[in-house]
Amino acid sequence: MTDSTITTAADGGTSTDLSTQETPAERVYGFARLRESEVYHLMGLAQSALDETEHTVRTVHDMAAARWLDHKGTTEPLDKDQISRLLTDAYQCGSKVATVTDTAIQHWLQEDLSTERIPFR
Repeated sequence: MTDSTITTAADGGTSTDLSTQETPAERVYGFARLRESEVYHLMGLAQSALDETEHTVRTVHDMAAARWLDHKGTTEPLDKDQISRLLTDAYQCGSKVATVTDTAIQHWLQEDLSTERIPFR
C-alpha cells in the first residue's frame, strides 16, 4: 500500500500558511442582535407588501389593457366596484411598505448599535 499526503492548495502564491486566513465574524448577542433581527423581519414584510402591490397593480393593468386594446368593442366595460376594490388594496399594500420601512428606520436610528460584542457563553 502506498502512502498519500494531502496538502493545501495555494491561491497562486508561494505560501500555504493557514494562519493568515480571516476568522469568521462573531455573532452579536443582546439588544443589538434583536434590532438586526427586527430589521430582517420588517424588510421581509415590506418585500411581501411590495409583491402584493405589484401583483394587484398588474391585475388592474391587464384588465384595463384588454379593454384599451379592444378596437372591435367585444369586451365588457371595466367593473367599477372591482377596479375600486383592487386599487384600494394596492394602495393599502403600498402604504404598508412605507409604514414598515419608516418603522425600521426609526428603530435603527433610535438605538446605538455600536456596542461591544457579547460572546456566546
